[in-house]
Amino acid sequence: LFGSPLSSSIEGTTIYTLSREQHLLFMLLHNIKHFLSSGMGIRQLCDLVMYCNRYGEEISWEGIWNAMEELGYQIWLLNILDIGIKYLGLQESILQYPKEWKRTDQHSEALLKDIICGGVFGRSTANREKAGMLTMQSVFIGRKNTLWRSIFPCLDYMKSHYSYCGKYEILLPIAWLHRLLSYAVHERNPVRMLHKGKRTINAGMERIKLLEQYKMLSE
Repeated sequence: LFGSPLSSSIEGTTIYTLSREQHLLFMLLHNIKHFLSSGMGIRQLCDLVMYCNRYGEEISWEGIWNAMEELGYQIWLLNILDIGIKYLGLQESILQYPKEWKRTDQHSEALLKDIICGGVFGRSTANREKAGMLTMQSVFIGRKNTLWRSIFPCLDYMKSHYSYCGKYEILLPIAWLHRLLSYAVHERNPVRMLHKGKRTINAGMERIKLLEQYKMLSE
């Protein structure tokens, strides 16, 4: 990771940091993590654009393109950069796109809408945060049974939220019931609980369609 670090001297002490390429890749992956769950926010996009404009000419872009293509996120990246160029002053000339990349994959309007709706950091509403479970389930297990798995999460998830389930795995059904009852008690009104649940599901399904559009889901 630190094969080619940058160094700075602060009060006589040498501090080593990530290279320009590694820092950009870290920012991209961090933004993808947000995008795959509750969503990426406009502040994160602005940070990315500012970094590219400031250090873009020092970056070896070939490694960035190769890493994103290997991970399967190249279409997402094309559209993120398209938004930056069209609306935020990103300098297209510094990006050095690979010739083989299909620029026809740029259809960024839906992505821009999702980012704006996500607010500053992608978590503008409680519905978006809760819908993150739906999208993450789709990413790791595919879209099939996504809704069912969100209502009845896997054992690993339940272990992290219900300690007794971690000690005694046989209590997983009890933990599921505990979780559902907690929601019911918190909302008090069953009709309102169902209404909020429906809104969360709708928000999650809309974001899943977006992930499918950019080919970011498991087969």
